[in-house]
Amino acid sequence: MDYAALVREFQSLIGAYIRKAYQPEREVVVLRLNTRDGRKDLVIRTGKAIYLSDKGPENPPQPTGFAMMLRKYLANGRITSIEQQEFDRIIRIGVQKEEGYELIIEGFGDGNIILVKNGRIIQPLISRAWRHRTIRAREDYEIPPSLANPMKMTMEEFNGILRSSERDVVRTLAMDVNLGGSYAEELCLRCGIEKERMCSSITSEEMAKLFRMAKEIFEGLNTLQPGIVIEDETPKDVLPFPLKIYNNTTFTPMDTFNQAVEEHFTRLAERGERRVNPAILKIKRTIEQQKSTILELEKAAVENRERAERLFLRYQEFEEVLKEIIEYGEKHGWSEMAIALHNRPNVKEVNPAEKYIVLKDKPTDIRLDYMRSINENAQRYYERASRAKEKLAGAQQALKESMKRLEKAKKQEIKEKERLGTERKHFWFEKYRWFISSEGNIVVGGKDARTNERVVKKYLKERDRYAHAEIHGAPSLVVKAQNNLEIGKKTLDEACTYAACFSRAWKAGIGGVEAYWVKPDQVSRTPATGEFLAKGAFIIRGKRNRINAPLKLAIGGILYKGVEMVMCAPISAVEAYTNSYLIIEPGEMPKDSFATKLSRHYKVPNEEILSILPGNVMVTGKKGMIWTDE
Repeated sequence: MDYAALVREFQSLIGAYIRKAYQPEREVVVLRLNTRDGRKDLVIRTGKAIYLSDKGPENPPQPTGFAMMLRKYLANGRITSIEQQEFDRIIRIGVQKEEGYELIIEGFGDGNIILVKNGRIIQPLISRAWRHRTIRAREDYEIPPSLANPMKMTMEEFNGILRSSERDVVRTLAMDVNLGGSYAEELCLRCGIEKERMCSSITSEEMAKLFRMAKEIFEGLNTLQPGIVIEDETPKDVLPFPLKIYNNTTFTPMDTFNQAVEEHFTRLAERGERRVNPAILKIKRTIEQQKSTILELEKAAVENRERAERLFLRYQEFEEVLKEIIEYGEKHGWSEMAIALHNRPNVKEVNPAEKYIVLKDKPTDIRLDYMRSINENAQRYYERASRAKEKLAGAQQALKESMKRLEKAKKQEIKEKERLGTERKHFWFEKYRWFISSEGNIVVGGKDARTNERVVKKYLKERDRYAHAEIHGAPSLVVKAQNNLEIGKKTLDEACTYAACFSRAWKAGIGGVEAYWVKPDQVSRTPATGEFLAKGAFIIRGKRNRINAPLKLAIGGILYKGVEMVMCAPISAVEAYTNSYLIIEPGEMPKDSFATKLSRHYKVPNEEILSILPGNVMVTGKKGMIWTDE
């Protein structure tokens, strides 16, 4: 259902041009597009999600081999089609360059991205082989067997599936009708049928109601009302339209389903990043690459030796082929020879420039240099097999070393976790600038232009307030009036101080900055006619409530909703929650060094401290803490 909704929205990409491809992570590929709406990134998280973003993940300085391969074939290509394969988790993107290509995104299992030309695989992200299907370069692309398509299903087909099932109704709807778990549960709930009931007990009337209600659910694809399901401040699901099974959770509506998918999986990725040790992740990526190399080398060694042996076993047959080629080429010319042979059913390729022919053969095609003898061609295959074996030994040794490094890194991680204690719960606002005001309000702000825009668009509601500093580079802050908690003057002063401290004024070492707060209806993204508004910037209309904000903050350990965490905020906010803190101002101590010391003091990851600091610091006061600058 989700793929169907996305493909409908992605039709706007037809006509867009692919400029570049990136691979910021092993499992993530980004296609940079030029669309009618400007530059966009198509982010493909294999086996998890695909979405369009104004700014995808940060890309590595050097492109990977897979990214370079995509650039070679797809750069400057125009997207001509985007389709879902039946009702399966497969999206097929047609691209036209000098020739036509197809980028196939498989979302089942661990997922895959496969570049195909004329039905033949150029290169997959991950090579795999099953009993009846092989995904590997130079193999024909075979679509996995399609499951049922409930959107095209007739009443008779629907009844037949349920009548023949020996399972309960929810599993039958999820697997055999191919609705998936969430929509199968939704269908049972809307029809008032217990999901655990066996299909054999379903009456004809109930069967008809299930079919009718299923069609109603599919109608939701025509009028999308997308959003994210949040439960206990944790992203739980993303939906193209609301479902009743989530009535007891928070449903946050979004403008488009694509936007909902991006927000949902960005949140999950950011939560995952906090939990994954970067050193371990890097070693695991190396191991995956080494395993892939070993498989390729093993394959090359076996296939090249097999080709050499085949040449000797069928010596006379291949010798006659070479003899025919030489005679025809010498008599009619090599170009004519290539034309004459190209249409033969057993000939895959003829290259007179490089003097070789590729014959279709089993179990693998065989390439012959027609200016060399069969013995010489066979010897070249033996040499390739030998070189592959030599490289294989080195690759296997490198893999052993990587496995040792991984084991060592895991042991170090265990020791670090024991030192830091059990990982705590993280809250939604921690991926932004944040603090809890002395009066209990959450104050949240962007870290850059992109997140400034996101915070205001997503979180600024009628009872909230907007705060900013009168200097370039300050965060846009939203002061939340959550539940029955209104916003007091003290909180607004703290928000203005925080906005000033996290602006460029901190790095410049300015003594103080003017900041202000306004109401939500004074904040707009619509500039005056003829004016340009940069990303993350806002137009403020009407009176600004200004204060002169000092560049001074406190940092200390607090307890919020039963969770111990470290907060950096205006002094009055921090001292409302703890009697032990440091006072900091702009200074010369590198924030990395300061974060390392605080990490040891509070027994939290270094990254957690770095994320809440405004810049380099100077400790100008302390309360209830033993602290030295050494």
